[in-house]
Amino acid sequence: EAAQQQPPSTVVVNSPYGQQAPPPSQPPIPSPARPPNAYSSGQSVSNSTIATHATTTMAPAASNGFGGPGAPTPHAQAVQQRLLTDATRKVQEHAYYMRQAMDQNNLPAVLERAAYMTGELGVPPHGAASGAAGAAAPSLSNTGISVKLTPKNYYELYMRALEDMPSFEDYLLGLAQQQAVPPPTQQQQPMYGGQPEPMTKTSPSFSMRELYDSVQYCPRVLSRLYLQISAGSALIRSGETAAKWVLNDLGQCVKCEQNPIRGLFLRNYLLTVLRDKLPDTPESDEAPAVADPLLEAGNVKDSYEFVMENFMEMNKLWVRLQHLPGDGNTKEVKKRRERERNDLRILVGTNLVRISQLEGVTSQIYGEHILPRVLDHVVVVGDPLSQAYLMDCLVQVFPDEYHIETLPILLNVCPRLRDKVNIRTILQGLMDRLANYLADEELLDESDTNQVKLTLARDSFGMFEECVQKVYNARGPKLTSKEVIRLQTALLQFSLKCYPGNMEQIAQCMGACVSALQQANASFDFNDATVATMPKALDDVSVAELEKLLSIPLESLALRVLELDTYVELVGFLPWANRRAVAMSMLEAVDEAGAPPKSMKEIQQLFTVIEPLMRSEYAVMTAPAPATQDPTERA
Repeated sequence: EAAQQQPPSTVVVNSPYGQQAPPPSQPPIPSPARPPNAYSSGQSVSNSTIATHATTTMAPAASNGFGGPGAPTPHAQAVQQRLLTDATRKVQEHAYYMRQAMDQNNLPAVLERAAYMTGELGVPPHGAASGAAGAAAPSLSNTGISVKLTPKNYYELYMRALEDMPSFEDYLLGLAQQQAVPPPTQQQQPMYGGQPEPMTKTSPSFSMRELYDSVQYCPRVLSRLYLQISAGSALIRSGETAAKWVLNDLGQCVKCEQNPIRGLFLRNYLLTVLRDKLPDTPESDEAPAVADPLLEAGNVKDSYEFVMENFMEMNKLWVRLQHLPGDGNTKEVKKRRERERNDLRILVGTNLVRISQLEGVTSQIYGEHILPRVLDHVVVVGDPLSQAYLMDCLVQVFPDEYHIETLPILLNVCPRLRDKVNIRTILQGLMDRLANYLADEELLDESDTNQVKLTLARDSFGMFEECVQKVYNARGPKLTSKEVIRLQTALLQFSLKCYPGNMEQIAQCMGACVSALQQANASFDFNDATVATMPKALDDVSVAELEKLLSIPLESLALRVLELDTYVELVGFLPWANRRAVAMSMLEAVDEAGAPPKSMKEIQQLFTVIEPLMRSEYAVMTAPAPATQDPTERA
């Protein structure tokens, strides 16, 4: 009968939560046809169960959406833009209907449209993509376009599809928080003089727990999980169930989605929605005993355990992106997928940011429970891109005091990383943070209550130097000369900032460079400690890095660098033109310092360094070797 009252152009759809017609007002886009997969309309909200055993099948990547290996062609970009536009249009349609259903307080329609809206992020209905006879017709409400989108375009669709989910969450919470309706006041009595109505109390149609259960009737896994996450957030806000139980339940349910792209964004939504609802009570505080486990509030341990589990699963999904089927396994395809993975890395790193924002996570908890687990996971995964990014995240997001107290744990894992991981950037970022922290502390001149500055000043350089040596031993000849020089340059800069004038540490940096370069050029002989004999030529990058290393200590030490025998040896590895640049830097530093050489040895070493300014390379190479005096004649 309801269907007969509709205009001829209106289609009565079978809602996932009951049969109902589209809103009567004119929509911007035609109403969708009846979907092949519908929710059971005969089930009661109170009899619903938590559906945690459904799984999805990984959809094969569609190669026609990428335009072939390598960078996307203009045609492929146009195809992607058209697919994104079509999918966005469907999302906007369902969002429009969902908002209208909210205005009409039509819960079945709201749940239906929310399921369709989030369903655009998943695969098409089962059988819709098959061309076999008897397969179900494709649903206009679940197009499955998202499986053809690149990760970047999928992200845009994801943002648009979830733009109205906060309104959906507020709507569910409002249903469960309906208050008593008071009778009309005397001034509001009807003019016909009727008697005042007695006090009426309107109970909520559903409790928030019932609504949380009801959204799980959706047979499509991805839609169900998005709705369940929103309902779970509203359930925590309502106070009917504490956060600990909801976190555990949602953490188990999201395991249903194992597609790398869809799983990454689903877990990111989970973390985003619950970021302000994580318990942050210290572990030491004893919570009052409760009889109902659903009302157990939880503490910061429950929060960081939840985020840690989410982090590890997201990292696994992120690593699996490089192994998606389709498009072959050529070098261009690998580069393209690496770029796509690089674009999505922030989704994984957000988990570590959330942990660092928990006030209940102390340096002790970080050092005993969080950092070791993260580092073990990073090493076990064994993906170079993941290792480099996550190590950088650890350095950047946690406080400096935490790094100082856990420095040995963090440095011990560096030699265990893959050879493709740039250790220098990790160590340099960590050294820069610690050096700036010490400088700020000394500027503030605050009391060193926790002995943090003392620990940093006493042990940190030795820890970094030991870590660098372990990296040398682990990688051996795979470590290039330029990386050796860059590592020692970072150590030298750290020493000059934190330990000004410590000649022993500077000598260690210079000596390590000499040893590494000599091993790479075993046939080199310095010929009586002069720099005239040219060693094996370094590449341009190594030359520039070595010149930088030699120039750094001149500003603060000037002629004191000549006390280091290894300084003159390192100059010998430079080409003649670069030696001139170092010589000019030394003369300028000596002139600014205003301190003349104090011994004959300093004068000899100074003239050895500035020799390229006085003689040409050809003159030095063709000059006869100095005559050696017989010791017996000298006697």
